Amino acid sequence: MLVFTGIVSILCLLLAGIFTGALNSGDRNRANWHSETKGNRKVRTGMAVTFSLIAIPNIIGAIIAYFLFA
Repeated sequence: MLVFTGIVSILCLLLAGIFTGALNSGDRNRANWHSETKGNRKVRTGMAVTFSLIAIPNIIGAIIAYFLFA
């Protein structure tokens, strides 16, 4: 259970970072900001928030499982 929740939380945080553009350089973020529409930006930000909200309970579950079973 610990491995599953840990993998899900890391994967969701990685996807949230990709969707927010946190893993891009500053030049790439500036180019993306000017080339995308407001609607696309809103969808991308919503996906990042969704993945973050999925990751948070999984991180908490992994921490609880670690202290209970390890």
